[in-house]
This record gives sequence, C-alpha cells and structure tokens, in this order.
Amino acid sequence: MTTTIANGTSTETTLRARSFVGLLVERGLASVEQARELLRECEKRRQPMGEVLLKQRKLSLRQVRHVLERQAETPDMRFGEIAVAEGMIGCEEVRQALTAQRTGTPHPAELLAEQHGDDPEYLRSLIRVLAEVNKAVESDIYALSMRLRSSC
Repeated sequence: MTTTIANGTSTETTLRARSFVGLLVERGLASVEQARELLRECEKRRQPMGEVLLKQRKLSLRQVRHVLERQAETPDMRFGEIAVAEGMIGCEEVRQALTAQRTGTPHPAELLAEQHGDDPEYLRSLIRVLAEVNKAVESDIYALSMRLRSSC
C-alpha cells in the first residue's frame, strides 16, 4: 500500500523525507494530517537559498535582493539558477549552498524524536522505518549505478 501525502511543501523537501513520512502513515505512527504538519514544519525550518549564500559570503545583500526581484518576475526559475544565469556565482557554489541548506534542514525523524524522546517504543519504530527507507534508497542507487555502467 502506498500513501500519497499532498502537502504543499516545495520540491526542496527530499523524496526520502516524503517516503519516510508516507511509511509513518502506513505503519500507523502518524495520521495524514500529522504527516502534513511534520513536512510543513521541516519546510519552515529550511533556510532560504539567498540566506545560505549570504552567510557563505558568496553573494552580497544587494545581489540577493536582485535575484529575488528577478525570481518574482520569473517564478519558474529557482534562486540558484537565476544567480548562475546572472553570472553572480557558479554551479559549484550552488551545489555547496544546496548541501548546506539540506544539512541545516531537520529530517522529519529528528522532529519526531524531539517530540517523542521519552517513548522508547516509538523511537524504535522510527528507527525501523528509517532503516526501511534507507534500504530502499540504497537499492535505487545500486540499480542506477548498474544502468550507468551498462550505458558507458
């Protein structure tokens, strides 16, 4: 059984986090509404790309404002795409900023561990679900790497 959670969060929310939350619902560890709220909370804690690049001193405040203005005009483009297209930064700086952004955004399991830290059985259930998601991701990575090898 697959549970789909329409949550309205940005595409920045990782597929792995969504898979994890979907499994929580399937296993009865969270309701659909709790899952939506959990993803919204993760999204709220995500640092905007402009803020990350500003803190990394890759862009000035003036440049961030300029990119945000351009983004308002072309909402189909992401912040990093605009900054690269404008020649402000390169792709490697965007990759580094995305890594910092993901690292600074809590995984739903972290939020649940904060909320249920005094319930060892719930925490064990979280660990089992995380292990299941991790195994699926490893399997997908292996399958992709095999496809790449056969196409080269």
